[in-house]
Amino acid sequence: MDTKLIILPSCGKVYSIEGVEEKSKVEIREPLGKDEMLLTNTSLLGSGDVFIRLIQNLLVDKKWKNIDFLSADSEAILFAIRYLMYGNYKNKVVCPECKTEQEYEFQLNELRITTLDVDPVEPGKNLFLFVASDGTNIQFSLPTDNFEKELSIFISKNKGKSGINFLFERHIRLVKSINNMSEPDKIRNYIENGMKVSTFKEFRDYVKSITPGVIKTYETRCNNCAASFNVDMTMGADFFWVI
Repeated sequence: MDTKLIILPSCGKVYSIEGVEEKSKVEIREPLGKDEMLLTNTSLLGSGDVFIRLIQNLLVDKKWKNIDFLSADSEAILFAIRYLMYGNYKNKVVCPECKTEQEYEFQLNELRITTLDVDPVEPGKNLFLFVASDGTNIQFSLPTDNFEKELSIFISKNKGKSGINFLFERHIRLVKSINNMSEPDKIRNYIENGMKVSTFKEFRDYVKSITPGVIKTYETRCNNCAASFNVDMTMGADFFWVI
């Protein structure tokens, strides 16, 4: 059975897996009909585990199976899986100048990625250090599949409620310690009542600057008026189910 090696945006820096030396890449097998059927499993769709299960099923080296992948790594793997299943992704785009609709084909086999270019505080650990301009030391993790799942559940439960800033909540949850203070309630209280807005903004900007990922914005040209414009690749409803 054919397999494919996928370069991880994290370069494997945050994983410690016994018996695995090369952690910058993972190998997946060719998807089968049973794998495609996972995409319609209502139980997995409802729990938000469908893509996690799909990745786990396709990993060749099962030592990776229970790893909580960085979100960026999972995304890279999922784009590769989608390519193996259905080929390149075609989507309708609209020219912002003349409003003409045309088809754009995203080359999923030639994805560009940004890599994790800083090292964690310990090899193989998802923990990083940021020192703000005022001297505040913040240790934090980058988002993983489980992190995104838990945040999604929180957002669903609190959607429509006043006084909740989900961007703020996201970054609070990434913080693991502030000046060696590691209790979650104390971290939250300090950020809300003791930390300067400018310091927390510095932290958010730093997280954004080092977070690896798949580049999903491409430039194209309108077939009608020849204007150049950017198109974004998104996982729409048809991204993983082609009729």
